[in-house]
Amino acid sequence: MVCLLDVDPDLEELLSVEERMIAGRLKLRTHKVRADGEGADIAAVLQEAEAFGAIVLDGMLVHRMTVADQAGLRLLGAGDIVMRASGASLMVVVASELTGMPESTVALLDDALLFAIRRWPAVAVRLLERFSEQTQTLAAQFVIAQLPRVDQRVLALMWLLAERWGRVTMLGTHLPLSLTHVTIGALIGARRSTVTLALRELVDRGALLKHEQGWLLVEPPAKATASTSDADVPALRSCAFAPQPPQESGPPDEARPARELTRFKDRQLVRAAAVEQRRRAAVLVDRASRLRGVAGATVRPAGT
Repeated sequence: MVCLLDVDPDLEELLSVEERMIAGRLKLRTHKVRADGEGADIAAVLQEAEAFGAIVLDGMLVHRMTVADQAGLRLLGAGDIVMRASGASLMVVVASELTGMPESTVALLDDALLFAIRRWPAVAVRLLERFSEQTQTLAAQFVIAQLPRVDQRVLALMWLLAERWGRVTMLGTHLPLSLTHVTIGALIGARRSTVTLALRELVDRGALLKHEQGWLLVEPPAKATASTSDADVPALRSCAFAPQPPQESGPPDEARPARELTRFKDRQLVRAAAVEQRRRAAVLVDRASRLRGVAGATVRPAGT
């Protein structure tokens, strides 16, 4: 069990002194992933505990999503919120798995949290703020995957992860994560071999240093260049979403359906005629090629 205020200490700023005393007695159940396994299926954990969600307290969760033959990853750490699947899934998603890494701990969200939200609506506000922060991180990862060079993607990803798991030292920012090249590739949309070359380039120029306990980030993330402008950013066409001007109303045209049907039939006839014309042309070309072949076989040069 864990105290609600220990899950999110920022909640204390939203509550009065009396409310803090009451909220301090409110406990949430926890689940810790065993250290001797490959991980735990968080969806199964939530279903077994009859919880509608969870907040990561310690460790890491890995969200793997597959579209067609391509798999992508998202890493979640302390403070991130995950929800139990509602049953509806996106049509393009082939598979979606949420795995808790060994020794990771989550706080289960159940009726105890609903009680807190009903009594202190500010708790719901804080949860929405956390969801907004997660959306910003996911959007940043989406943009990183679109950087033109893979070495830029790798370095930007390292700094994005360092904001959650990094620690500033005198030599640089220490990122205590042992990520395989396949994992890095799944996070930035690149192949393993390309990631290997990009890491080698970053290490050679001193931007990253690899050691047993993860990575040391030395070179800061890339800044916007002077050539970057709003013209380089694709924009949605507003006209596609603009409301259509109202049309003048008048007496119903009873003959309009018949005219539309006639136009449709005329278009179909034109298409059928074009198809038939192409078919006849193909037959003529095939017949001509056969005649040329027969003529070439019968007419031989003298002396053969």
